[in-house]
Amino acid sequence: MNRSCYGKMHYCLFLILLSFSSVLAFSQGSYNTTNWRFSNPKQFGFTVLDVDYFDNNNVIAVGSDGGIAKSIDGGRNWTYGIFTFTNPAGQTIKTTLNDVHYISAAVAYAVGNNGCVAKTTDGGATWSFVNNPLFGNQRIINACFFLDDNRGYIGGQFNTPDSLPKLYVTTNGGATWDSISAPPVNGVTRCGYINNPNIPSVLLPVDAKAKEIHRIEFLPNGIGYISGSGSPLFPRVSSNASSTTCLPLTGNLTTGAHTAALLWKLENGVLTDYSISKERIGYTGINTNTVGCTTGFSNLSPSAQTYKAMN
Repeated sequence: MNRSCYGKMHYCLFLILLSFSSVLAFSQGSYNTTNWRFSNPKQFGFTVLDVDYFDNNNVIAVGSDGGIAKSIDGGRNWTYGIFTFTNPAGQTIKTTLNDVHYISAAVAYAVGNNGCVAKTTDGGATWSFVNNPLFGNQRIINACFFLDDNRGYIGGQFNTPDSLPKLYVTTNGGATWDSISAPPVNGVTRCGYINNPNIPSVLLPVDAKAKEIHRIEFLPNGIGYISGSGSPLFPRVSSNASSTTCLPLTGNLTTGAHTAALLWKLENGVLTDYSISKERIGYTGINTNTVGCTTGFSNLSPSAQTYKAMN
């Protein structure tokens, strides 16, 4: 190969790399109501997961497969399309949209999987992609709530190595974002064996590790509440106990009795944790009258379930 061809090849490779880098740095969304049509005979052709009304006539619904539907007559008639965007790998994808908030006659936001935030400024006729902190790692965004056209909050899966979910806030319509860290631990819960003289029970912190935000709601006075899932983790609390001698064995005793469904309160920019531990709902964790040295503390479903709605 001569020097001229070799130089041209390097130049082409440089352009390809430059183009690919540009794709990774910026994602663009596309909302297409013309070329996307469903063969499914149902009116939408996608599963609706959330709906929000601005008034008695204007309503937006979102759901699976990037589906966004709009009605201007209270739901009697609908227009719909598919929202697609470019992921960090440079692929055009559609994803599940989990929540929509209709703020004003012109502005609404929708959030979903793969770090997707979509915004309309013309009442739902067109939609654009909004870059956000959860997009780079393709995390699930379950909830959004906006106080006006520009100031709002999103939340979902944890996005940092500490495994703690955060509340993300924008004051300029999604142009930039700040984060509010998970609140400090505000309580403990008892786990382990109920009555074993050789292996005492322990108190575990009611923290937010690996939990997921599923709903954000604000009152008219500006106080917000955030709800979500319990912990999916089963931490080690002690060694297993022998049922005959009550002495420690070699195995590990893990627990799910510590889980507490996420519940935070946001007031004056400060988050406080009120997660629903078994103690907070008045449960001791003892579900039997026969307590042996291998009987452990248990939990109730209200502490372990996921809270996806508040009112």
